[in-house]
Amino acid sequence: MATDEQQKQILTMMGIHYCRHELIPIGAIYFSNDQIRYKNAREMYDYCVSNNLRDVWVYMYRNWYTRVQYNRWARSAVSGKVPMGKTTMMIEAHWKVLKKCHLYHYNRARLDLLVYAILQQYYRKLTMKYQAAVVFRQETTTFEKRFHEEWRKGIRAQISGTDYMTSLDLWLSI
Repeated sequence: MATDEQQKQILTMMGIHYCRHELIPIGAIYFSNDQIRYKNAREMYDYCVSNNLRDVWVYMYRNWYTRVQYNRWARSAVSGKVPMGKTTMMIEAHWKVLKKCHLYHYNRARLDLLVYAILQQYYRKLTMKYQAAVVFRQETTTFEKRFHEEWRKGIRAQISGTDYMTSLDLWLSI
């Protein structure tokens, strides 16, 4: 098992791995998404091997660094776009909307006015937008679009009857 210091180092590395993207160079070099994934996985692997953390590497690879798992959490999984979630751009965008749409009459709004504007005006708009996107399903997410594309490919795929037969005699329990 990893010590507390090793756990902190692993979490720091994962934070760095999360932020890497093909549009953001490392030094002066731009890497493709596959190169970034390989580089991140290799860095974690080397750290685990050098610290004799083989079980940690198995866990990290299976749950975080396989292609499917990595695409769920890493920014570099989205090609050509920098995701807005968990970035300062998102916070700055919120402030811009607050200033331009709700507090445009006030140069230096007091805190109580700011809280009132957030709760009474801005929050209502965000709630309506959330309900339209998630609750009422007026738009599909990027994950859902990718899932539907893969599903349609699977439907069109030709499958021979013998390759995918289920056999209880050959069943493997994991």
